[in-house]
Order: sequence, then structure tokens, then C-alpha cells
Amino acid sequence: MVHLSAEGKQTLNAFIEGVGQDPSTPPFVFAATTADGEIYSRGMGFNRVGDSESGLVDIDSVFWICSQSKMITHLAALQLVEAGKLSLSDPVSKYLPEFNNLIVIENFPPPVDISTAADMTPVPPLAIEDLKYHPATNTMTVEHLLTYTSGLFYPFDAVPDWNQDIDNAYSAPQDATDPAGGFLKVIKNGLPGTPLKFEPGTDWTYGYSSDILGFVIEKVTGKSLEVYMKECIFDPLGMTRTSFYQSPNIKEKKIGISYRRRDDGLFQPWDHRIYEDDPDKVFALYGGANILTSSRDYLTLLRHYLQIHSNTLPPGVKPVISRDTLISKIFQPALSPQGKKSLETMLGPIVANMGTGGIQWGYGGMALAMGDWVVEPDPSMAAKMKLRKEGSAFWSGFLNTTHFIDPSTGVAAVFQAQLLPPLDPVILRTAGALEGVLYQGLVG
Repeated sequence: MVHLSAEGKQTLNAFIEGVGQDPSTPPFVFAATTADGEIYSRGMGFNRVGDSESGLVDIDSVFWICSQSKMITHLAALQLVEAGKLSLSDPVSKYLPEFNNLIVIENFPPPVDISTAADMTPVPPLAIEDLKYHPATNTMTVEHLLTYTSGLFYPFDAVPDWNQDIDNAYSAPQDATDPAGGFLKVIKNGLPGTPLKFEPGTDWTYGYSSDILGFVIEKVTGKSLEVYMKECIFDPLGMTRTSFYQSPNIKEKKIGISYRRRDDGLFQPWDHRIYEDDPDKVFALYGGANILTSSRDYLTLLRHYLQIHSNTLPPGVKPVISRDTLISKIFQPALSPQGKKSLETMLGPIVANMGTGGIQWGYGGMALAMGDWVVEPDPSMAAKMKLRKEGSAFWSGFLNTTHFIDPSTGVAAVFQAQLLPPLDPVILRTAGALEGVLYQGLVG
């Protein structure tokens, strides 16, 4: 079984201490595990930028993981598929009648390169009256939600200044009597049907699929996502600091969001509205965006996946998903050539690190590496460093969080920060370098 050498741990410590001296590096946690257990964890910085009394960031600090929530929601849905309570071929409209009325936008704006998010300039969206659309002919299914081939999209409008309140469907006021319907009303934005980028099942796009999947889970189980996940994922795995709500044990360890200034590249506390977090006003639980968790808890789930994949679950531990589903769905490519092309177009320069294999998407709310990753993460490192291997699953979150699971090597890792803008170049370099240093230190 692979493990981290003593020299490898020392090198990781030295690297983190080094980047910690750079004032352009925000607080973060990096942690790694094998199927046997945690092999490394280290935090850097304070829970709130510039506030030494807020406490040091550590593996139990709580982060809003944004799109890293998707992996957990897709796991919940696949549990229901295994139990026979949900079918991949089920129409979404079976659970949410609003999906009987879908429209396909014909003059969809050109794709935004999200790799340049920090430097976006304002691009006003098309006015509703200028949109052209027609009724969709394909039926949207649960499988389309799982594979992100539903056509549901995020409106990637450029943000000229990230140091402000963020207005989107997640931050909109919620409907206490009909949370799902209220959310869909916001997405429709006055249109006669739920807008799609393309006919369901014909392409891939990033968007609200996981959120709708979460609403489907609630309809099937008759429970909130919080209750279902607590019963079937969080409690069985001992994930005690994971929730949609800021309970006391989460709030006491929650790290503050920071913002990198454009003028000097340094960062400051970010105190604007990004989503509704008042427990008395939270009625809709967004499975694609709104889970709060610690690095320890998230690493626990990643380790569980490694254990299932390698048939090394500890005695008495029941898998939260079968090995067959893990391999045939979560780690199995699901996209057509066109869908693969669209995924790679969105991710942009990240694809260049992966040789000729490119990227795919499975059923597990994560992308899949179709080739070994190599990268030169820092100019001071002359040789390219080996990273995750072909078959690895990975994804990231809006506030600069990321993770990967590499079954071939037998290692998984999580990197978590809380910083705007997304896809911060300093974070990308730091996370890439840490992954390289980790792999250099692995033996066995």
C-alpha cells in the first residue's frame, strides 16, 4: 500500500511554510489520504484574514465547498438508484411537473472562458425579449441530470467587480411553501418554460443539474436533503461537521471568505451577500452548491471511495455505495464525443496537463482524467512533476476548493480555500505544486 515518506512530509511542510510567507497566498488547508488512513494534513493562515484571534486554519476548519457539493448529491441519487427507488430513465417531470415545459434557447451567447474569471469584463446578457427559443422535443431524465447532459446551464455573466454582492439563483429569496418551484421560477426569469442550452441528452454543459437532482431526491425520499444525507452518508461515515446549515459546531469553525484585490493582488475579508445562510430563511437546499464541510470530513468520504474501489473497507464498515456502481458509474466516462468536447472547452487550459486523453464526466458529479497528469507548477521547478493518473476523478468549487481521487495510485487529496474571484491563479499554482510534491513523496 502506498504511503507518504518522512522526507515527503518534510518537503510538504517546507513548501507550505514557504508559500505561507507570501502575502499573496490566502489561508488554506491541504490534506491527503490513502485507503489506510490520512497521510498528511496542514493548514496555513487564520480563519479570518488578518485576524489572529480568529484561530488558525486546520483540518477541522469548515468551508463552503460550493460545487464540491455535487459529488455528495450524486452519491445520494445513486444510492436511491441502487435501492430501486429511482431509475435513470425516470423523466424529471415525474417528480417536478415544471419540467413538462422545457424550451431550448436558439441564440445562446458564446461560451465564457471561466479560466479568465478574475479578469472578466462586463458582458450584458441578452434581454429576455431578444432571446429566440423553441419547445424542447426530448424528455429530460434523471440520467441527464447525473451526467450534466440535461441542458440546464449556469448564466456565466461576467462580473466586473467581485467585491460586491453576488446576484444569482442561489442568492435569490427562497419560497417557504414551494422551495423547488421558487428556485425554478428564478431560473425561468419570465420565460414561458425552463430554459435549456440544448436538447436533453445531446451535449454537456455546466449548470443547475445537481440542484434539480437534489429536489428529485427530496421528492423520492420525502425527506430534506439534509436529513437524507445525514442518515445515509454523514452519520455512517462520521462526518460530524458537514451540513447545509450553520449549526453551532460548524459556525464555530467556519472560515471567512476573502477577496483578492485587483490593484495590489493582496486580499481582504469579503463581507457581501453570496447565498442565503440564515437558518430561518433557508428553505431550498441546493445540492449543487450549498454544503458546508471540513477538510477532515470531505477527506473521509474520499478515503471511503478509495476503500470501496480497492476492496479494503475496515471490518464492520458498510459501503455507502456498491463497488459496482462506484466503478461502472462514478468512475466511468458517460459523455459522447460532442459532450466531451464541450467539457474540455469549458475547462480550457487545464486539459493541456493531461496528455492526449483529455477529460470526461461520469455519474458522480466529477470529471474524469483520461490520461496521466503532468505539470510544471512553478518556474523554479525545472522538470515536470507527475500528478494524478488516468482514471482519477476530480472537481472543484467556486471559492477555490478542489479535490481528486486517484484509484490507480491509491491516494486522494483535498485543497480548500475561501477566496474570490474563482480560479485564482495563485491558488491554482499552489494546489498544483502541492499535488506534485505529494506524489514525489509517495512510496510503496
